[in-house]
Formats: sequence, C-alpha cells, structure tokens
Amino acid sequence: MLKKSQSGGDEAAFEPEHEAKIKPYLLKEHEKPKYLEYDNTGIDYVRFGKYPQGKNGEELPIIWRVIDIAVNEANEKTAFLMAERILDCVPYHDQDVIINWKNSDIRAWLNGDKIADGNDRWKTLEQYSDSDKSFYDTAFSELTEEEREKYIIPNLNYGNGVDSSRDEDGIPAFNYDNEVDSSRDEDERLERTDNETCSAAMDYVFLMNTLEFKVYSDSFGTERHDPKRRAVASDWLRELNRTENLKKIYIDGYKDGLEYNDADNDDLDGYLTIDGERRGCSWWWLRNRGRGGSRSVAYMDIVGYIHVGEYYDCVCYNNIGVRPCIYVRLT
Repeated sequence: MLKKSQSGGDEAAFEPEHEAKIKPYLLKEHEKPKYLEYDNTGIDYVRFGKYPQGKNGEELPIIWRVIDIAVNEANEKTAFLMAERILDCVPYHDQDVIINWKNSDIRAWLNGDKIADGNDRWKTLEQYSDSDKSFYDTAFSELTEEEREKYIIPNLNYGNGVDSSRDEDGIPAFNYDNEVDSSRDEDERLERTDNETCSAAMDYVFLMNTLEFKVYSDSFGTERHDPKRRAVASDWLRELNRTENLKKIYIDGYKDGLEYNDADNDDLDGYLTIDGERRGCSWWWLRNRGRGGSRSVAYMDIVGYIHVGEYYDCVCYNNIGVRPCIYVRLT
C-alpha cells in the first residue's frame, strides 16, 4: 500500500501497466522483490525507464523504491524514488581532489546536459561506463524530451540540514554538501553542517543525502546495519566483476565466481536473500562530502552502515556503486 506523504497528501495513482513503457508504473504485490532479511510488504516499488542490467548487458526496466509521496500546490502528486538495485559503478570524481556535490563528475554523469556544462564534464567518467551517454539519457532514452519534462521533476536542494517546508512541486529541501564528522556518534554526524561547503544545485538525477535516512526512516530503518539500507548490484555488474574491467564493483562474499561463499566472507551480515537467492551486497555512494578538508565522500557499506570519510575513503574510488534518485510527477 502506498504510504501518504508527510505533508498529508492522498495516496498516489500510478499509470496502468499497458502505459508503463514511458510512465511510472506501480508494481503489484506479486511483482515486488521479496527479501528474507526484512519485511518489505509496506514498501512500494515503481517501474520506470531502462538500464543495462541483464547478464549480457541487455537493458531491463529499472525498479525504483518509493521513498515518499507528496502533493504540490497544483494538486499534482509527486514521488521521491531511489533505484532498488545498484545500477552502475563509477567514481564520485575522476581526480583525487577535494570536491563537493555540485562540482562533482558523478553529478555531471547522472544528469548530462540537463545541468550547466554537464554535457562535457560527464565524459570524464565515460571510461567507467558501458554507455556513451549520461545516466539520464540512457535510462530515459525511450521518452521524448517532452515526456521527460512531463514526468521527471528537477530538484533544488539548498541550505543547511533539512528544511521542513516544500517547494512548489511538493519536494522537501535538503542540503547537498553538509560536512559530517566521523568522530561523533551517528545522530551527531548526520546533523553537523558547515555553511562554507553548502552549494545549491538543481538536478534531475541525484544521490541520497545522509540526513534523508533519518527523515525517511520507514524506508531505511532507524538502526545502524539495518538490512533495508543494504543493496546488491545488477546481474551485469556481477558479470563485469569477473573480467579485467574498470567497472570492478566490490561484492561481499565473492571472489572469482558468482556463487556466494560464506567461507570467504568475513562479515556474514553483508548479504541479502532476494527471491530465494543469497546475494553479496556492495557499497554505494551518498552525495555528502566527508570529513572537513578531506578528499572523501560518504557512502553506505555492505551491512547498512553510513561511512562519512573515515580512514582512506577517496572520491576517485571506482569500486563503489550508484543508486540514482529522481522525483517524478504522477498524473
């Protein structure tokens, strides 16, 4: 069942299945992924767009987790969606430098020419990607530009921390670049911000912010290491993991093959059992800067713990996955 938005909106009505090729389609109960480690019956999922995910790199529909539903001033329903699987594996930035979200290569790669100078900047990560297009252009290639503008909502994040108000599209405002301090406990780390690192950014595709895990705890749980926070890579990324390829995503419990091996796994919590198959989890990027002055970025680890730039984390790592997020308009 679709949850109601925090602003009190009604349940959303998604497009019927026969129109799902270009429109967000709400999965029926029997179509949802089933997890052994947690009960996801209260979580809704949407099918929208396509991306290379099959074992041979074939494009398959993207399944998105519904994080929130809202109603804007025009009485339009909008949904905050995050990819359920890790869809790709690229560095946050191609160079080992101090960088924020607004100026990062991964932001340009996600959005392409939808952001200023993104059409040129995203190509710095092209060597890591299987597509000769940005994520936005690859995932929504079957939509016309008019259809993209109709369904995919640009999202402006600004200010420090969380702004409880919503903009005209019913979307809450989040800071993109709040610094976090790994020396504090989780609540303090996720709330600490620094004005000097905050830059407003308008995006069509983006990554999760650490603070959003607290705001949307229904989707991600409230405890560290909650299995709702874990994610597995697509079948295509698993296949690429076996080759001498730049796209070598870290997969917990896997060595040379694809069979999950408990004996080779130091942490037995780093997996999910999906539709009866045990799969090793992978790391995935968040959009926050790491510790002040560091060349690091926050990410989610294999057991569902948020890392915020400890030790040797680096923006140019090429073994951390990507779970894109979007806001869509539901007609």
